[in-house]
Amino acid sequence: MVQNTKEIQLPGIKKIEKPAPFEYHIEMVGEESTLYTIPGMQNLGLVKVEIVLNRGRFDEQKKLSSRFCARMLKEGTQTRNQDDINDVFDFFGAQFNVRYQLDYASFSLICLTKYCKELIPLVFEIISQPQFDRVELARLKKQAQSKLKLSLADNDSLSFRILTEKIFGSQHPYGYNSTVSDIDAIQIEDLLEFHERYYRKPNFKVFLSGSFNQDIQNTLLEYMHLLPEGNQESTDDVVFDALDPAGPGTYFTKNEYAFNTQSSIKMGKRIVQRHHPDYVPIHFTNTLLGGFFGSRLMQNIREKEGLTYNIFSDLEPMRHDAYFLIATDVKTQNIDIVIGLIHEQLEKLEQELVGEKEFGMVRNYIKGYLLSSLDGVFSKAEIVKILALENMGVPWMYDFFEKLDEIVPEDIPSLVKKYLKKDELYTVVVN
Repeated sequence: MVQNTKEIQLPGIKKIEKPAPFEYHIEMVGEESTLYTIPGMQNLGLVKVEIVLNRGRFDEQKKLSSRFCARMLKEGTQTRNQDDINDVFDFFGAQFNVRYQLDYASFSLICLTKYCKELIPLVFEIISQPQFDRVELARLKKQAQSKLKLSLADNDSLSFRILTEKIFGSQHPYGYNSTVSDIDAIQIEDLLEFHERYYRKPNFKVFLSGSFNQDIQNTLLEYMHLLPEGNQESTDDVVFDALDPAGPGTYFTKNEYAFNTQSSIKMGKRIVQRHHPDYVPIHFTNTLLGGFFGSRLMQNIREKEGLTYNIFSDLEPMRHDAYFLIATDVKTQNIDIVIGLIHEQLEKLEQELVGEKEFGMVRNYIKGYLLSSLDGVFSKAEIVKILALENMGVPWMYDFFEKLDEIVPEDIPSLVKKYLKKDELYTVVVN
Protein backbone atom coordinates (compact mmCIF):
# COMPACT_ATOMS: atom_id res chain seq x y z
CA MET A 1 0.00 0.00 0.00
CA VAL A 2 1.34 3.41 -0.94
CA GLN A 3 1.06 5.84 1.93
CA ASN A 4 -0.19 9.32 1.10
CA THR A 5 2.18 11.74 2.79
CA LYS A 6 0.49 14.88 1.50
CA GLU A 7 -0.53 17.11 4.38
CA ILE A 8 -4.18 17.88 4.81
CA GLN A 9 -4.84 21.61 4.74
CA LEU A 10 -7.41 22.53 7.35
CA PRO A 11 -9.49 25.65 6.79
CA GLY A 12 -8.37 28.62 8.83
CA ILE A 13 -10.42 30.03 11.67
CA LYS A 14 -11.70 33.44 10.68
CA LYS A 15 -12.51 36.25 13.02
CA ILE A 16 -16.25 36.89 13.37
CA GLU A 17 -16.90 40.15 11.57
CA LYS A 18 -19.52 42.73 12.43
CA PRO A 19 -22.78 42.09 10.52
CA ALA A 20 -23.25 44.07 7.35
CA PRO A 21 -25.95 46.76 7.53
CA PHE A 22 -29.29 45.62 6.15
CA GLU A 23 -31.87 47.66 4.32
CA TYR A 24 -34.77 49.18 6.21
CA HIS A 25 -36.78 52.39 5.89
CA ILE A 26 -38.80 54.56 8.25
CA GLU A 27 -41.84 56.59 7.22
CA MET A 28 -43.80 58.80 9.59
CA VAL A 29 -47.59 58.81 9.55
CA GLY A 30 -48.69 61.97 11.30
CA GLU A 31 -46.55 63.10 14.24
CA GLU A 32 -45.97 59.81 16.03
CA SER A 33 -47.12 56.67 14.19
CA THR A 34 -44.38 55.07 12.17
CA LEU A 35 -44.12 52.56 9.33
CA TYR A 36 -40.92 50.50 9.24
CA THR A 37 -40.24 48.58 6.04
CA ILE A 38 -37.66 45.78 5.89
CA PRO A 39 -37.53 44.35 2.34
CA GLY A 40 -36.53 40.76 1.67
CA MET A 41 -35.92 38.64 -1.40
CA GLN A 42 -38.81 38.95 -3.81
CA ASN A 43 -38.81 35.21 -4.51
CA LEU A 44 -39.66 34.58 -0.85
CA GLY A 45 -43.32 35.14 -1.70
CA LEU A 46 -44.26 35.90 1.92
CA VAL A 47 -45.11 39.11 3.75
CA LYS A 48 -45.33 39.87 7.43
CA VAL A 49 -47.30 42.84 8.72
CA GLU A 50 -46.98 43.49 12.45
CA ILE A 51 -49.00 46.29 13.98
CA VAL A 52 -47.88 47.19 17.48
CA LEU A 53 -49.82 49.25 19.99
CA ASN A 54 -47.13 50.92 22.07
CA ARG A 55 -49.27 50.88 25.21
CA GLY A 56 -49.59 48.43 28.08
CA ARG A 57 -49.64 48.08 31.84
CA PHE A 58 -48.24 51.56 32.53
CA ASP A 59 -51.32 53.04 30.83
CA GLU A 60 -54.03 51.01 32.57
CA GLN A 61 -56.83 52.67 34.48
CA LYS A 62 -57.76 49.21 35.79
CA LYS A 63 -55.57 46.15 36.26
CA LEU A 64 -55.51 43.76 33.27
CA SER A 65 -57.51 46.10 31.00
CA SER A 66 -54.69 46.33 28.42
CA ARG A 67 -54.35 42.55 28.27
CA PHE A 68 -58.05 41.78 27.94
CA CYS A 69 -58.60 44.58 25.43
CA ALA A 70 -55.96 43.10 23.10
CA ARG A 71 -57.21 39.56 23.66
CA MET A 72 -60.82 40.45 22.89
CA LEU A 73 -60.14 42.07 19.52
CA LYS A 74 -59.84 38.76 17.68
CA GLU A 75 -63.19 37.60 19.07
CA GLY A 76 -65.20 39.69 16.63
CA THR A 77 -65.71 43.06 14.94
CA GLN A 78 -68.84 45.11 14.44
CA THR A 79 -69.55 43.25 11.18
CA ARG A 80 -67.89 39.81 11.66
CA ASN A 81 -67.87 37.22 14.40
CA GLN A 82 -64.87 35.10 15.34
CA ASP A 83 -65.76 32.29 12.93
CA ASP A 84 -66.06 34.73 10.02
CA ILE A 85 -62.63 36.18 10.79
CA ASN A 86 -61.00 32.75 11.05
CA ASP A 87 -62.67 31.60 7.82
CA VAL A 88 -61.13 34.51 5.88
CA PHE A 89 -57.61 33.87 7.17
CA ASP A 90 -57.98 30.12 6.56
CA PHE A 91 -59.25 30.69 3.02
CA PHE A 92 -56.14 32.69 2.13
CA GLY A 93 -53.78 30.38 4.02
CA ALA A 94 -52.77 33.27 6.27
CA GLN A 95 -51.64 33.29 9.88
CA PHE A 96 -52.91 35.98 12.25
CA ASN A 97 -51.69 36.23 15.84
CA VAL A 98 -52.36 38.49 18.79
CA ARG A 99 -49.62 38.76 21.40
CA TYR A 100 -49.77 40.69 24.62
CA GLN A 101 -46.66 41.95 26.44
CA LEU A 102 -46.39 44.13 29.53
CA ASP A 103 -45.48 47.18 27.44
CA TYR A 104 -47.37 46.61 24.20
CA ALA A 105 -49.85 44.57 22.20
CA SER A 106 -48.93 43.08 18.82
CA PHE A 107 -51.14 42.01 15.88
CA SER A 108 -49.24 40.12 13.20
CA LEU A 109 -50.27 38.82 9.78
CA ILE A 110 -48.13 36.42 7.74
CA CYS A 111 -49.44 35.61 4.29
CA LEU A 112 -48.57 35.13 0.63
CA THR A 113 -47.58 38.35 -1.09
CA LYS A 114 -50.42 38.05 -3.61
CA TYR A 115 -53.08 38.06 -0.86
CA CYS A 116 -51.62 40.65 1.50
CA LYS A 117 -53.39 43.66 0.00
CA GLU A 118 -56.77 41.92 0.41
CA LEU A 119 -56.13 41.02 4.05
CA ILE A 120 -54.83 44.36 5.34
CA PRO A 121 -58.36 45.88 5.61
CA LEU A 122 -59.49 42.97 7.80
CA VAL A 123 -56.52 43.39 10.16
CA PHE A 124 -57.32 47.08 10.64
CA GLU A 125 -61.01 46.26 11.09
CA ILE A 126 -60.08 43.89 13.92
CA ILE A 127 -57.96 46.57 15.58
CA SER A 128 -60.23 49.58 15.13
CA GLN A 129 -63.81 48.19 15.10
CA PRO A 130 -64.11 45.64 17.94
CA GLN A 131 -67.45 44.25 19.05
CA PHE A 132 -66.52 43.60 22.71
CA ASP A 133 -69.23 41.02 23.21
CA ARG A 134 -70.16 40.39 26.87
CA VAL A 135 -70.67 36.67 26.35
CA GLU A 136 -67.22 36.30 24.76
CA LEU A 137 -65.64 38.30 27.59
CA ALA A 138 -67.25 36.01 30.17
CA ARG A 139 -65.82 32.99 28.32
CA LEU A 140 -62.33 34.51 28.17
CA LYS A 141 -62.43 35.43 31.86
CA LYS A 142 -63.39 31.90 32.82
CA GLN A 143 -60.59 30.56 30.61
CA ALA A 144 -58.09 32.98 32.14
CA GLN A 145 -59.09 32.01 35.68
CA SER A 146 -58.62 28.32 34.87
CA LYS A 147 -55.15 29.00 33.42
CA LEU A 148 -54.26 31.05 36.48
CA LYS A 149 -55.19 28.20 38.83
CA LEU A 150 -52.98 25.84 36.83
CA SER A 151 -50.16 28.38 36.89
CA LEU A 152 -50.40 28.73 40.67
CA ALA A 153 -50.01 24.95 40.99
CA ASP A 154 -46.72 25.09 39.07
CA ASN A 155 -43.70 25.86 41.27
CA ASP A 156 -41.80 27.44 38.38
CA SER A 157 -44.62 29.86 37.55
CA LEU A 158 -45.39 30.68 41.16
CA SER A 159 -41.76 31.43 42.03
CA PHE A 160 -41.51 33.79 39.05
CA ARG A 161 -44.67 35.64 40.15
CA ILE A 162 -43.32 36.05 43.69
CA LEU A 163 -39.89 37.18 42.47
CA THR A 164 -41.17 39.96 40.19
CA GLU A 165 -43.45 41.17 42.98
CA LYS A 166 -40.49 41.28 45.38
CA ILE A 167 -38.29 43.12 42.88
CA PHE A 168 -40.77 45.77 41.74
CA GLY A 169 -43.46 45.88 44.41
CA SER A 170 -47.00 44.55 44.38
CA GLN A 171 -48.51 47.75 42.94
CA HIS A 172 -45.91 48.36 40.23
CA PRO A 173 -47.05 47.64 36.63
CA TYR A 174 -44.21 45.11 36.29
CA GLY A 175 -44.73 43.72 39.77
CA TYR A 176 -48.43 43.16 40.25
CA ASN A 177 -49.76 39.67 39.71
CA SER A 178 -53.18 38.91 38.30
CA THR A 179 -55.64 37.29 40.67
CA VAL A 180 -58.96 35.53 40.19
CA SER A 181 -60.71 38.61 41.61
CA ASP A 182 -58.80 40.95 39.23
CA ILE A 183 -59.96 38.86 36.28
CA ASP A 184 -63.51 38.75 37.61
CA ALA A 185 -63.54 42.55 38.02
CA ILE A 186 -62.83 43.26 34.33
CA GLN A 187 -65.93 44.60 32.55
CA ILE A 188 -66.74 45.55 28.97
CA GLU A 189 -66.68 49.23 29.98
CA ASP A 190 -63.01 48.91 31.02
CA LEU A 191 -62.09 47.54 27.61
CA LEU A 192 -64.08 50.21 25.80
CA GLU A 193 -62.32 52.91 27.80
CA PHE A 194 -58.84 51.53 27.13
CA HIS A 195 -59.57 51.05 23.43
CA GLU A 196 -61.13 54.49 23.03
CA ARG A 197 -58.22 56.16 24.76
CA TYR A 198 -55.21 54.37 23.31
CA TYR A 199 -56.04 52.53 20.06
CA ARG A 200 -55.35 55.69 18.12
CA LYS A 201 -52.86 56.99 15.61
CA PRO A 202 -50.10 58.33 17.88
CA ASN A 203 -49.66 54.96 19.58
CA PHE A 204 -49.07 52.59 16.66
CA LYS A 205 -45.86 51.37 15.06
CA VAL A 206 -46.19 49.15 11.99
CA PHE A 207 -43.50 46.77 10.69
CA LEU A 208 -43.73 45.52 7.09
CA SER A 209 -41.21 42.89 6.04
CA GLY A 210 -40.66 40.26 3.36
CA SER A 211 -41.57 40.26 -0.33
CA PHE A 212 -43.86 43.28 -0.39
CA ASN A 213 -44.45 45.69 -3.25
CA GLN A 214 -45.40 49.37 -3.43
CA ASP A 215 -49.13 48.54 -3.65
CA ILE A 216 -48.97 46.71 -0.32
CA GLN A 217 -47.03 49.56 1.26
CA ASN A 218 -49.47 52.17 -0.05
CA THR A 219 -52.46 50.16 1.21
CA LEU A 220 -50.86 49.93 4.63
CA LEU A 221 -50.19 53.68 4.71
CA GLU A 222 -53.77 54.38 3.62
CA TYR A 223 -55.24 52.41 6.52
CA MET A 224 -52.74 53.86 8.98
CA HIS A 225 -53.91 57.35 8.00
CA LEU A 226 -57.53 56.29 8.58
CA LEU A 227 -56.88 55.40 12.22
CA PRO A 228 -58.54 57.90 14.60
CA GLU A 229 -56.46 60.72 16.01
CA GLY A 230 -55.62 60.71 19.69
CA ASN A 231 -53.70 62.60 22.34
CA GLN A 232 -49.95 62.32 22.34
CA GLU A 233 -49.56 61.00 25.88
CA SER A 234 -46.11 59.64 26.69
CA THR A 235 -45.11 57.28 29.50
CA ASP A 236 -41.45 57.20 28.50
CA ASP A 237 -40.45 59.50 31.35
CA VAL A 238 -42.73 57.96 33.96
CA VAL A 239 -40.99 57.15 37.24
CA PHE A 240 -42.98 54.44 38.98
CA ASP A 241 -41.12 53.55 42.15
CA ALA A 242 -41.99 50.32 43.90
CA LEU A 243 -44.26 50.85 46.90
CA ASP A 244 -42.38 49.59 49.97
CA PRO A 245 -40.84 46.55 48.29
CA ALA A 246 -39.39 43.91 50.58
CA GLY A 247 -35.65 44.05 50.95
CA PRO A 248 -33.28 41.52 49.38
CA GLY A 249 -33.19 38.19 51.14
CA THR A 250 -34.41 34.60 50.85
CA TYR A 251 -38.14 33.94 50.81
CA PHE A 252 -39.60 30.44 51.16
CA THR A 253 -43.12 29.54 50.05
CA LYS A 254 -44.86 26.19 50.46
CA ASN A 255 -47.09 25.44 47.47
CA GLU A 256 -49.95 23.31 48.76
CA TYR A 257 -51.29 22.77 45.25
CA ALA A 258 -48.02 21.89 43.49
CA PHE A 259 -48.19 19.10 40.92
CA ASN A 260 -44.43 18.96 40.34
CA THR A 261 -42.05 17.20 42.71
CA GLN A 262 -39.11 19.59 42.34
CA SER A 263 -38.60 22.87 44.14
CA SER A 264 -38.12 26.04 42.12
CA ILE A 265 -35.40 28.58 42.88
CA LYS A 266 -35.46 32.10 41.43
CA MET A 267 -32.97 34.87 42.13
CA GLY A 268 -33.06 38.37 40.73
CA LYS A 269 -32.84 42.14 41.03
CA ARG A 270 -33.30 45.28 39.00
CA ILE A 271 -30.61 45.83 36.39
CA VAL A 272 -29.66 48.38 33.73
CA GLN A 273 -31.71 48.80 30.56
CA ARG A 274 -30.48 48.34 27.00
CA HIS A 275 -29.57 52.01 26.49
CA HIS A 276 -27.30 52.12 29.59
CA PRO A 277 -23.52 52.32 28.93
CA ASP A 278 -22.96 49.21 31.10
CA TYR A 279 -25.56 47.07 29.32
CA VAL A 280 -23.16 45.37 26.89
CA PRO A 281 -20.58 44.53 29.60
CA ILE A 282 -23.27 43.22 31.97
CA HIS A 283 -24.81 41.23 29.09
CA PHE A 284 -21.39 39.64 28.58
CA THR A 285 -21.09 38.90 32.32
CA ASN A 286 -24.55 37.33 32.39
CA THR A 287 -23.72 35.11 29.42
CA LEU A 288 -20.54 33.98 31.11
CA LEU A 289 -22.44 33.20 34.32
CA GLY A 290 -25.52 31.41 32.95
CA GLY A 291 -26.49 32.65 29.52
CA PHE A 292 -25.64 29.59 27.41
CA PHE A 293 -25.08 25.85 27.66
CA GLY A 294 -21.35 26.18 28.39
CA SER A 295 -21.83 28.78 31.14
CA ARG A 296 -20.37 28.64 34.66
CA LEU A 297 -23.70 27.68 36.24
CA MET A 298 -24.31 24.90 33.72
CA GLN A 299 -20.82 23.46 33.97
CA ASN A 300 -20.59 23.47 37.76
CA ILE A 301 -24.14 22.78 38.96
CA ARG A 302 -25.54 20.58 36.19
CA GLU A 303 -22.55 18.86 34.61
CA LYS A 304 -20.11 18.63 37.52
CA GLU A 305 -22.51 18.18 40.47
CA GLY A 306 -25.56 16.76 38.66
CA LEU A 307 -27.95 18.72 40.89
CA THR A 308 -30.30 20.05 38.22
CA TYR A 309 -31.39 19.42 34.66
CA ASN A 310 -31.41 23.09 33.69
CA ILE A 311 -30.08 26.29 35.22
CA PHE A 312 -29.69 29.66 33.54
CA SER A 313 -29.37 33.39 34.08
CA ASP A 314 -30.89 36.08 31.91
CA LEU A 315 -31.34 39.82 31.45
CA GLU A 316 -34.87 41.07 30.79
CA PRO A 317 -34.77 44.64 29.43
CA MET A 318 -38.15 46.34 29.10
CA ARG A 319 -39.36 49.78 28.11
CA HIS A 320 -39.31 51.34 31.58
CA ASP A 321 -37.02 49.06 33.58
CA ALA A 322 -35.08 45.77 33.50
CA TYR A 323 -34.23 42.86 35.75
CA PHE A 324 -31.66 40.10 36.13
CA LEU A 325 -32.79 36.52 36.74
CA ILE A 326 -31.28 33.18 37.78
CA ALA A 327 -33.63 30.18 37.62
CA THR A 328 -33.47 26.45 38.28
CA ASP A 329 -35.52 23.51 39.59
CA VAL A 330 -33.95 21.10 42.09
CA LYS A 331 -34.81 18.35 44.56
CA THR A 332 -36.03 19.82 47.84
CA GLN A 333 -33.12 18.34 49.81
CA ASN A 334 -30.63 20.14 47.53
CA ILE A 335 -32.03 23.68 47.84
CA ASP A 336 -29.37 25.01 50.23
CA ILE A 337 -26.56 23.28 48.34
CA VAL A 338 -27.59 24.81 45.01
CA ILE A 339 -28.07 28.31 46.44
CA GLY A 340 -24.61 28.04 47.98
CA LEU A 341 -23.08 26.94 44.66
CA ILE A 342 -24.73 29.85 42.81
CA HIS A 343 -23.29 32.27 45.38
CA GLU A 344 -19.91 30.58 44.97
CA GLN A 345 -19.92 31.21 41.21
CA LEU A 346 -20.82 34.88 41.73
CA GLU A 347 -17.98 35.22 44.26
CA LYS A 348 -15.50 33.61 41.87
CA LEU A 349 -16.43 36.05 39.12
CA GLU A 350 -15.90 38.90 41.57
CA GLN A 351 -12.58 37.65 42.93
CA GLU A 352 -10.87 35.76 40.09
CA LEU A 353 -10.04 36.84 36.55
CA VAL A 354 -11.60 34.83 33.75
CA GLY A 355 -9.09 33.00 31.58
CA GLU A 356 -8.50 34.24 28.04
CA LYS A 357 -9.74 30.99 26.43
CA GLU A 358 -13.10 31.06 28.25
CA PHE A 359 -13.39 34.80 27.74
CA GLY A 360 -12.87 34.46 23.99
CA MET A 361 -15.35 31.59 23.78
CA VAL A 362 -18.08 33.68 25.42
CA ARG A 363 -17.36 36.65 23.17
CA ASN A 364 -17.56 34.48 20.06
CA TYR A 365 -20.76 32.82 21.28
CA ILE A 366 -22.46 36.21 21.72
CA LYS A 367 -21.29 37.37 18.30
CA GLY A 368 -22.46 34.16 16.67
CA TYR A 369 -25.83 34.38 18.39
CA LEU A 370 -26.23 37.96 17.21
CA LEU A 371 -25.43 36.97 13.63
CA SER A 372 -27.94 34.10 13.75
CA SER A 373 -30.61 36.49 15.04
CA LEU A 374 -30.22 38.41 11.77
CA ASP A 375 -30.71 35.34 9.59
CA GLY A 376 -33.75 36.08 7.47
CA VAL A 377 -35.87 39.13 6.83
CA PHE A 378 -38.43 38.36 9.54
CA SER A 379 -35.63 38.04 12.10
CA LYS A 380 -34.27 41.41 11.00
CA ALA A 381 -37.75 42.89 11.37
CA GLU A 382 -37.92 41.53 14.92
CA ILE A 383 -34.66 43.30 15.80
CA VAL A 384 -35.97 46.56 14.31
CA LYS A 385 -39.19 46.18 16.32
CA ILE A 386 -37.50 45.45 19.65
CA LEU A 387 -35.20 48.44 19.34
CA ALA A 388 -37.92 50.77 18.06
CA LEU A 389 -40.22 49.92 20.97
CA GLU A 390 -37.42 50.83 23.39
CA ASN A 391 -36.83 54.11 21.51
CA MET A 392 -33.50 53.00 20.07
CA GLY A 393 -32.30 52.71 16.50
CA VAL A 394 -30.71 49.82 14.60
CA PRO A 395 -27.20 51.36 14.87
CA TRP A 396 -27.26 50.30 18.54
CA MET A 397 -26.85 46.71 17.36
CA TYR A 398 -23.63 47.50 15.49
CA ASP A 399 -22.33 49.47 18.48
CA PHE A 400 -23.10 46.38 20.61
CA PHE A 401 -20.86 44.29 18.37
CA GLU A 402 -17.99 46.78 18.62
CA LYS A 403 -18.32 47.19 22.39
CA LEU A 404 -17.93 43.43 22.82
CA ASP A 405 -14.35 43.77 21.61
CA GLU A 406 -13.67 46.48 24.18
CA ILE A 407 -14.48 44.27 27.17
CA VAL A 408 -11.48 42.71 28.95
CA PRO A 409 -11.30 40.13 31.79
CA GLU A 410 -10.37 42.87 34.26
CA ASP A 411 -13.83 44.43 33.77
CA ILE A 412 -15.79 41.45 35.13
CA PRO A 413 -15.01 41.64 38.88
CA SER A 414 -16.05 45.29 39.13
CA LEU A 415 -19.25 44.61 37.17
CA VAL A 416 -20.22 41.75 39.48
CA LYS A 417 -19.44 43.89 42.51
CA LYS A 418 -21.50 46.76 41.12
CA TYR A 419 -24.54 44.85 39.81
CA LEU A 420 -24.58 41.20 40.89
CA LYS A 421 -23.59 41.02 44.54
CA LYS A 422 -25.24 38.02 46.16
CA ASP A 423 -26.44 40.08 49.13
CA GLU A 424 -28.48 42.31 46.80
CA LEU A 425 -30.37 39.45 45.16
CA TYR A 426 -33.94 38.54 45.98
CA THR A 427 -34.09 34.75 46.35
CA VAL A 428 -37.44 32.96 46.12
CA VAL A 429 -37.85 29.25 46.82
CA VAL A 430 -41.14 27.46 46.19
CA ASN A 431 -41.53 23.81 47.21
